[in-house]
Amino acid sequence: MKPERVFTPLLCLLTMAMSVACGRADDNASKAVSASATSLKNKGSIALFAGDMGGPGNINGTGTDARFRSLWGIAIDPDGNLFVSDYHRLRKITQEAVVSSFASSETSNSDEMLKMDAADLKKINSPGRMVGDAEGNIFVLDQRNCSIRKLTPAGIASIVAGGACTNTAIDSPVDVARFTALKGIALDREGNLFVSDSNAIRKITPAGMVGTVAGQAKVEGARDGKGGSARFSGPAGLVADPAGNIYIADQYNGTIRKLTPAGVVTTIAGLAGKNGSENGKGRAARFDMPSGVALDAAGNIYVADTVNAMIRKITPGGVVTNFVSNGKRDNPQGVTRAAFFLPPRDIVSDGRGKLYIIDESSVHKISADRVVTTVAGSSKVAIPPEYWSPVFMTSTPGNMVADVRGDLYVTESRFPFTLIHKISPMGAVSRFVDVKAEFARIAGLTVDASGNLYVADSIGTVRKISAAGVTTPLAGMPDQLGLADGAGSDARFKVPNGIALTSSGDVLLVDTANQLVRKVTADGVTSTFARIPLGQVVEDSRVKQSRFWPSVANGIAIDGNANVYVADGIHHVIFKISPAGVSSVFAGSTGQKGSADGSGMAARFNRPQGLTLDSKGNLYVADTDNNAVRKITPEGQVSTLIGSANREGFVAGPLPGSLSRPTAVVFSRGALYVSTYQGVVVARDF
Repeated sequence: MKPERVFTPLLCLLTMAMSVACGRADDNASKAVSASATSLKNKGSIALFAGDMGGPGNINGTGTDARFRSLWGIAIDPDGNLFVSDYHRLRKITQEAVVSSFASSETSNSDEMLKMDAADLKKINSPGRMVGDAEGNIFVLDQRNCSIRKLTPAGIASIVAGGACTNTAIDSPVDVARFTALKGIALDREGNLFVSDSNAIRKITPAGMVGTVAGQAKVEGARDGKGGSARFSGPAGLVADPAGNIYIADQYNGTIRKLTPAGVVTTIAGLAGKNGSENGKGRAARFDMPSGVALDAAGNIYVADTVNAMIRKITPGGVVTNFVSNGKRDNPQGVTRAAFFLPPRDIVSDGRGKLYIIDESSVHKISADRVVTTVAGSSKVAIPPEYWSPVFMTSTPGNMVADVRGDLYVTESRFPFTLIHKISPMGAVSRFVDVKAEFARIAGLTVDASGNLYVADSIGTVRKISAAGVTTPLAGMPDQLGLADGAGSDARFKVPNGIALTSSGDVLLVDTANQLVRKVTADGVTSTFARIPLGQVVEDSRVKQSRFWPSVANGIAIDGNANVYVADGIHHVIFKISPAGVSSVFAGSTGQKGSADGSGMAARFNRPQGLTLDSKGNLYVADTDNNAVRKITPEGQVSTLIGSANREGFVAGPLPGSLSRPTAVVFSRGALYVSTYQGVVVARDF
């Protein structure tokens, strides 16, 4: 397959729907229009500023322009088309690397829905591994419905066996047979399907009978033997050879097993309970969470060795070697984007010398001479920060703020700590300060004119970091959550979150679990500024646990008239607080999520988080679960500037483009910077 690039942003603009969104049946509803309708009017463009363009999404396209959300299974048809299970979708990849949605249960669009038979009214729920037959049919595991589905080349779906998940495996005719936890599937030359179900291997005959051929469901072990006396631990991927033998990736045992047509199970490679990456023969070799297996025409077995991030080869004589390894997990210098893959999840052979593997969000081809290329999608690669560049960035960035020189400061979560990095106006990334020994999670971040950072740590503190990187406490005490005004360490907060500076140099802080905005003066005196009915992310009992990480950032911004804006991602609204401390809903409707543009309460958001203001008083919102950045004028008119609620994944070019999970926004020197899953992107000239 040779990917041919197409100008995806232009296609997006030409095909985006111009529909009217239905709001509530009130006077405000008539003011609401769909986000896509107004975003088409935008000028300007977006581009990658720092980080990686890869990562999850749901965008169809060609080659690396396509995006996948969470890949779990891969199969190939006789024409060389690939099929992958992606979240609640099945996607098709042609030999020209064109990606389309073959079947979907996550959308109501008629062109992406399964053409269900009358007896198959349920949608596929979390499709898993799959296998193709000689007629082009695809058999896919419906994991949450514990059933096996058949999809014809025309997209017609039917249930082969199973139904609702049960605690007990039931062997019987297919219409009453039941499964407990389907993980792998294979097809032999006689038309028998084999599935790994809990800790058993089960067989579905062409005559419609289901039986257990090896192991016992929900009984764990590592024993070789015949039929029900054998034991497995989390068997996953399966593959059948021409003689009818089934090879099994026994995931939690870290072994590769063989099941003969007579029902005899043996271990051909690896040793149960001994994880590792050593090569060798038979039980001298080691694997770490093998998940998928494939066979070539010569009888070699290829294993997706997940934790080791390798593809291993097992010869017919049982000798294990490394066939392909990304090889650069600890030293990524020189790694090309096409050759780097994340831990593989599944593997399939085309029978002609090529292998195809999937990781979290991309599909790769391995040639017979072990050259790895990316067929479709683009994974976000975790690279240590010393190798950061506009091409590579470490794990997902979080909060972000800009100083007067245009430098960005970006937080990076590495559980259980958070780091801060600095990005110059030219996009050069460096470590600003290593705070991992002092902070649990920096939930809020702001900067003053002198380059001092102020950080809100969710464990209950506000601290100051000088331009030289020296940290000093300002208010609160680590792991001492509560509600108390006072000076310095006498103050108490309960999950401090968003933070901003007033024109006088005071800190305003969103105290999430206390449902307050608190004020901390330059000399560390804390008082209560305003009360706001923020949504609660957890019960109070969990908040009391030390080092709690809030799942929603309450962004905060202050305009030139001293009005304060706070994002409530739980209630999907933006609050406005007057200088006197009086709060009201500025945009959105409490508890009503959506993506409609409109005026004030007619607009809808879906987990809004980061906020920033431009010089004209326009407010920009990182609308995370809509994969969009929204603009709110001083009069409260909401429009969509970047992204679309129906598209996930980064697409550069003319606005609106496409984003993936934006969390923070910063307006600096006429440009809008957005922290997304992939990295930091920048919008200009809008």
